[in-house]
Amino acid sequence: MRSQPSNVPARMLQAKALMEQSRIAEAADLLRRFLAQHPGEIPAYGTLCHALLLIGNPQQALYYARQAKRIARDVPEIWACEARALQYSDKRDDALVLLQEAMERFPGNPAIGEQLTELYLHTSNYAGADDLCVKAKAEGWLSPTMAAGHSAALHKLGSLKAATDWARSTQWNDPNNIAAASILATTLLYDADAKPEHVAAAHKRVGMLYHDTLGHLARTYPRGIDNPDRPLRIGVLSPDLRQHSVAAFALALYDGLRLESNSVTSYYTGFAGDALTQRFRELSHTFRVCGELSPQQLFDQIVADRIDVLFELSGHTTNNRLHMLALKPAPVIITAIGYPATTGLQTINFRLVDPITDPPGAEALMTEKPLRIDAPFLCYTPPAEPPDINPTPPLMREGPNQGVVTFAAFNALHKLNDQTLELWSRVLANVPRSRLLVKAAASRDHNTQQLVLKRFAHAGMGDDRVQWMTHVPGQRAHLDTYNQCDVSLDPWPYHGTTSTCESMLMGVPVVSLVGDAHVSRVALTLATSVSNSDLCAQTPDEFVHLATQLATDTTRLTHERRTLRTRLLASTLCDRANYASRMSHAVRDAWKWYCTAD
Repeated sequence: MRSQPSNVPARMLQAKALMEQSRIAEAADLLRRFLAQHPGEIPAYGTLCHALLLIGNPQQALYYARQAKRIARDVPEIWACEARALQYSDKRDDALVLLQEAMERFPGNPAIGEQLTELYLHTSNYAGADDLCVKAKAEGWLSPTMAAGHSAALHKLGSLKAATDWARSTQWNDPNNIAAASILATTLLYDADAKPEHVAAAHKRVGMLYHDTLGHLARTYPRGIDNPDRPLRIGVLSPDLRQHSVAAFALALYDGLRLESNSVTSYYTGFAGDALTQRFRELSHTFRVCGELSPQQLFDQIVADRIDVLFELSGHTTNNRLHMLALKPAPVIITAIGYPATTGLQTINFRLVDPITDPPGAEALMTEKPLRIDAPFLCYTPPAEPPDINPTPPLMREGPNQGVVTFAAFNALHKLNDQTLELWSRVLANVPRSRLLVKAAASRDHNTQQLVLKRFAHAGMGDDRVQWMTHVPGQRAHLDTYNQCDVSLDPWPYHGTTSTCESMLMGVPVVSLVGDAHVSRVALTLATSVSNSDLCAQTPDEFVHLATQLATDTTRLTHERRTLRTRLLASTLCDRANYASRMSHAVRDAWKWYCTAD
């Protein structure tokens, strides 16, 4: 028997009140009991699914979403709930099929369109996101969220101008649009023509918009009254505590944060976890799944946990929590590892850097104070059992490709701007018997691959010089593909980080072009760690020269294959104990700054 209508809103309000107080498990229990008595109350299913995702139970969320869909198949929000539960269960293929069916059943529904756009982006199907958003715009139902996703898809496809044009036009029409300002700032990091001071100004504008909107709500903390030497409650905020490039460097960060009897609380804001997520859970004193929390709920949770020092590892990247950080949830906030530029936020106190990536004077390019540690500013944790290295460079092996130099391009496709492709084309022209092996997550999608191949061809690299590698499952198989490569080429201005470390781990040297900002100086700090700074060029012409020279120096290539992994593992770049000590001191210095009166 259904409850009286007056009781239904009361129960829903009670559940929502519990969730706003971060009492998510209690809200879920209340809604379960409510639905057991009133299984026809469809809105309660959506709220329950949301709560179950918050507490890390996507399987139960999926169960209730499907139960609701059996009762009311004509409610698009229920289809969206089921798709989100599938995503959190790491069943993205199933989520895609469901959302495509939902789009046919509910044509022009922005909620379904937004979730499908998001899923396309998460699965690197950028051509799919592009097609969907073009269709939505033509039919008049393109929402602002979808438009932002479209800009991101265009950027991922290498259409840098289209992405920046969208952000600029949106800002022109809506000067207070924080999402557009953030997309513009991020996109400029990939633009070889953007001057560092202009990139910094774009990021600082985002910070000003956050300050103007939320500054009056930001929490304040009086300095100079706390104990500078006590154990600290440290928080780590990230959507990437999983198999992700950030995780390869976050593991060593946790080593340093756990020293001096400090406690560590992780705030994981990503989708479904994996074995690496479990490892971070084990490294944490408390591990919270926060992907579905609102900015206010996440803020309240961090404040309730009384965090002293909060590390954020996202910057302006996907699933960031800058809105929440603008409310200042901890006395000291440090941005680190996951983003190669300032956040622009006045509420973030420090940015982790080193003297090579950010030499004296770089302070002008950031709103945070530089928290400089001895280079390198990060520490790479390689897989426990990487594949063996073939000691002979591919060009020297007997077979049909003997004498053919293979250059590796294993970076994300959106780093491959027109200037980078032009540089690489010049290298291939200088080495007639050479090819470029391209491998990226997006290359698994045929339509995306074809769109990018057109850009390669326009730059002078046709199908006969470019080989695309389809998706290779598993990290070990991915690393083994470096055994097919002689030299890795770094994009510019946005250097690789994980890809560079992986290349060096597999004995393949990397040639880079160094610039004047952190984003284009990371390669220098990595190469210096393994005594390969001579492969870091200062001009485009020098880059072409170094790559050409290295490709024909079989003695150097053989030496690198046989010694580079050993040098990497013995370097400070992989010395977790040394890095833990440096990080521990850096965190303490940041805390002492807070404990010192203005």
